[in-house]
Amino acid sequence: MSGTFWGRPKASEASPPRGRSIRGFTLLEAVVALAVFSAGAMALYGLFNTNLISLSRAHETMDQAPYVDYAIDYLSAVNPRLRPEGQVDLGGFDVTWTATLVEPVRQSQNGNGFMGNFEVGLYEVAFEVRVLDLRDGALAARATSLGMYRMRLVGFEKVRGLGGDFAAGGGVKAERARGAVAS
Repeated sequence: MSGTFWGRPKASEASPPRGRSIRGFTLLEAVVALAVFSAGAMALYGLFNTNLISLSRAHETMDQAPYVDYAIDYLSAVNPRLRPEGQVDLGGFDVTWTATLVEPVRQSQNGNGFMGNFEVGLYEVAFEVRVLDLRDGALAARATSLGMYRMRLVGFEKVRGLGGDFAAGGGVKAERARGAVAS
């Protein structure tokens, strides 16, 4: 009972099956193991590649966000009723926009519900932001578009008020009135 544990022989004393010696893996087992490993490695590489592409796109979007935010800030200060389309260079990038009337122009109301001093309309402003390419300190002829964006803005024009020429700022009706007087 020296080489047994509960009546079984030790693994070192066990005899190998007939016709086969215990030497290690066969060539077929090694090839199958390599195939399984390579399939797993390819799947892992595909996942890694997809994550790198997503990270690159996120980085590009983060780089573009300040340009778009600045364009939105600029366009928020533009009155689409008086300037329905235009283009502006904002130092290294430019913005082109077109405003389209969404809701008809109507008379505003003051806080008491009475007729206000402005005519207002809702406009949809479609704009494109383009980053200008700089090469060797000179402006290149082409620009990279960051995409088309849309936002809604209220366009207004003061049509009545107290004291002075309220339309002296150059509104649409002031231009019509000046043209009629000059003719």
